[in-house]
Amino acid sequence: MFAALSLTAALLASPMVQIQTVPGVEALFAPVADPAGPGCAVSVARNGTVVFERTYGLANLEQIQPITADTVFEAGSVSKQFTAALIAALVAQGRLSLDDDIRTYLPEMPDYGLPITVRMLLTQVSGVRNWDDLAELEGYGRGNRVHRQSDALAMIVRQTATNFEPGSEYLYSNSNYVLAMVIAERVGGKPFDELSRELLFDPVGMEHSRWRVDHTSVVPNRADAYTPDEVGVLHLDMPFEDVVGPGGLLTTVGDLQRWNAFLDHPSPEAVAWVTLLTRTREDLTDGTRIAYGMGLEYDEIWSHPVVSHAGATGGYRAYLARVPDAALSVALLCNAGALNTEDLGPQLVQAFLPAPTVVSADRGIVPIDAGSSDLAGYYRNERTQQRAEVAVDAEGVHFNGGPAFTEVSDGRFENVGRTRSATIMRNASGGIDGIVLTRVGNIAVTLRPVSSWTPDRTTLQHFEGRYDSAEARTTWTIRFDGDTLRAAGPTGETFLLDPIYADAFSARDAYWTFIFDRGADGRPAGYRAFKTRTRGVIFRRTGD
Repeated sequence: MFAALSLTAALLASPMVQIQTVPGVEALFAPVADPAGPGCAVSVARNGTVVFERTYGLANLEQIQPITADTVFEAGSVSKQFTAALIAALVAQGRLSLDDDIRTYLPEMPDYGLPITVRMLLTQVSGVRNWDDLAELEGYGRGNRVHRQSDALAMIVRQTATNFEPGSEYLYSNSNYVLAMVIAERVGGKPFDELSRELLFDPVGMEHSRWRVDHTSVVPNRADAYTPDEVGVLHLDMPFEDVVGPGGLLTTVGDLQRWNAFLDHPSPEAVAWVTLLTRTREDLTDGTRIAYGMGLEYDEIWSHPVVSHAGATGGYRAYLARVPDAALSVALLCNAGALNTEDLGPQLVQAFLPAPTVVSADRGIVPIDAGSSDLAGYYRNERTQQRAEVAVDAEGVHFNGGPAFTEVSDGRFENVGRTRSATIMRNASGGIDGIVLTRVGNIAVTLRPVSSWTPDRTTLQHFEGRYDSAEARTTWTIRFDGDTLRAAGPTGETFLLDPIYADAFSARDAYWTFIFDRGADGRPAGYRAFKTRTRGVIFRRTGD
């Protein structure tokens, strides 16, 4: 049964809501088909008219409240485009420039030798370490305590280095939008929610939208969020924190449709900032054009350019997309943490686009031959220092268990969408020197082969000690435990450390890699902590 048709004339210029049946859509939402479980609100508009509106599941499992088109959800990282829009509106008013050094507005930020600009924050090329990861190192990861905006800012400011030279690489980091939010408040001279209401929400007509600046506030019609545990039992999974900018937008599918419609047809006074928001693209210092704009991701589905973003905070999931050449807008908000809207969203867009008339299966693929079998093994990612596993089977080459890359020429492999490639580098004797991974919209990264490392008991005991970090403002203790090492954090949590290559360990179930450095006496003197979005946080050995 379709939900009540509440998205009416107030949505777009058109007063019509035309609901249609679309083959395959119901199958996409099979994971939330249980009417007694959490679910989603979906809205699809074409040419300013809502053509599909559907709700699934409950907003509150305890009070048995069904999700409606007016249910308020948290939008996760879909929020980033609204933070970017607020900066764009302030730029249009002449109050700052995208090319300003962020230390103009954030003097407490360290000087990293090269300037970080406002533009670099919004396009995710600053290199600023991800505050979520820093919170984990401090012992209070997100969801374990109430983080305030000032807490996140303090963590970022304590970092003595960036992940990479600003502007040289694309790497998604929530810290970029924490800083952008602070800049917006300081330049705008008003609280973030008030400034957003004045410059964005009211002009667009987003009556049901606000920021979660106080997680204890009562929000009418808000859905609770749920995530299943390892045996499938649902638990509340709400973002009890007061950090906004990278996330934290509370909204409805109707308001998101109003937003997309406004971006397509802005009012005269908003043309300048909408143009800045929707047309700003960034090139890395080597000239590579990245696929991320100002809180917006640029991609293609069946040759149609798509501007979108997915989101996830706690058990909330979201996706918002525009397909300009098809006049299509898709808004998806969910309270089911088991969903992956990064996959579900594009599939939903695809369901409302005409299928391509010709799909060529000929990619010039050559069969995997015996000469490629030596690719299998372990490698070190030169950027993240994490260990990667490469496997080879009849389908092709797999990196960390992912989809197959198939050989398209001697020593070169591509994924199905041709968005990623792998080029094998061999030395003079024919052995593997490395694998260069290239992804459309980013610089290449090299994987270097590494040998497995099985240290004996005596060697492992050399790593025991207390390790302090000024950057993470914390102490971790490493002790020998039976036949391996165990790292204990400041709040009592512990992780087994699995040796992955010489002087390197992986924190089991925590996705951290610790690279130990040795002193003049040959003993471990400290380590650097690496994760995908945070690289090289320094810990010094301060005791045994």
